[in-house]
Order: sequence, then structure tokens, then C-alpha cells
Amino acid sequence: MKDSIILQGRTYECTKLVQQRFGLDDQTLRKWSKNNIVPSPVRLGNKCFYDRQALESRILARCQEQVRTIT
Repeated sequence: MKDSIILQGRTYECTKLVQQRFGLDDQTLRKWSKNNIVPSPVRLGNKCFYDRQALESRILARCQEQVRTIT
């Protein structure tokens, strides 16, 4: 199965690609998903795929929120 797929015009990436892109480990990604920090993945077969755009926007928003609380 491919590492990235397109469903209904949106790009989804497998866990491995998300981990490489953001420098996360599997446990952190699962905890963030469980705590609704990032959107839940779509499961196809034995792989989980994350919506790339939604994931990036959530992480960016969270980072901006953290910067505002510091300053």
C-alpha cells in the first residue's frame, strides 16, 4: 500500500511519513490523537493515514497558541 493517498480531494499520509515530517515518535502521535491535539487518523487495512492539511493546521495553531501564552 502507498505511503500517501488521496481521498475525496484531500491528501492523507501514513504514520511513518508524519513522524518523519514532524520529528515525532509513534507514541507521541497516538497520544496527541487520543487527546484531540491532532485529528484522528483514517485506518485502511493495517495502516493509519492522517489528513495532511488538517494535521499541519492543527500543529501550527497549537504552536501559535503556545507562543501567545509565553509572551
